[in-house]
Formats: sequence, C-alpha cells, structure tokens
Amino acid sequence: MNQINLQSMINASPFGFAHHKVILDTQNNPVDYRFIEVNPAFEHITGLKAEHIVGKTVREVIPGIEK
Repeated sequence: MNQINLQSMINASPFGFAHHKVILDTQNNPVDYRFIEVNPAFEHITGLKAEHIVGKTVREVIPGIEK
C-alpha cells in the first residue's frame, strides 16, 4: 500500500487518529508529545481542530493535563 492510499484511509476512517512525536527528558522519560497530524474523526471526537494543534505540544493545547 502506498503512502497516498494509507493517508486516504486514515482521513476517511471513522476512528480518531493522531500522529504524535514523543518528547523525552534527559533520562529518556516521556514528558510530553507534539501533534504531527490528526484526521477529521479526531477533530470531530475531541473538538480540537488540526489548524490549531498541529505543531504544538499537548501541554500547550491542554494546559493542566496530568503527566
């Protein structure tokens, strides 16, 4: 399956999809993650729009979220 077909399937999926980059501390413990992309179902389920969250960390998007 090529990348275009995979992307089309993700975008058409009724299931929320979010691709993240994990951010690690100096001891390699996960401390946050950055939104890389989300699909329309994720936007619908969470109310978070891609244009407002992609490129930001979860702590920037949802202040006060638990560790």
